[in-house]
Amino acid sequence: MTSPATSTVDSAQVRALVVEAVEASAELMESSPVADQWDEASALEGMTVGALGDRFLTLDDFCRTRMIEVLLHLDDLAVSTGQSRPVTDPTGTAIVIDISVGIARHTHGDWNVLYALARAERSATDPVFPAF
Repeated sequence: MTSPATSTVDSAQVRALVVEAVEASAELMESSPVADQWDEASALEGMTVGALGDRFLTLDDFCRTRMIEVLLHLDDLAVSTGQSRPVTDPTGTAIVIDISVGIARHTHGDWNVLYALARAERSATDPVFPAF
């Protein structure tokens, strides 16, 4: 079977391919062989994955960064289709918050993040919300 040139794949096909890939991944992750070997070393030498150009992450860190995409897109999809956001483990959301705050601290500096959360009147930009 030959693959079509990627330039001929339309948006609907890409979305269908993503759904197919996620469903296949979920099915594989639920299989006994995967469960039996979950804590073993992976096929990737050293649990690192190439990401962000020349940067390498452990598989766990790579999975953490993917949670940002998955959880936020899950929420976007639910809102876009007028559905309630599916209930997910709050640990995943906490990880996404920690990563997001870490990125904000790196990008904007600790004091600007603190001002955005707690001192709207001193924030250099419009605050997302005051934490208190």
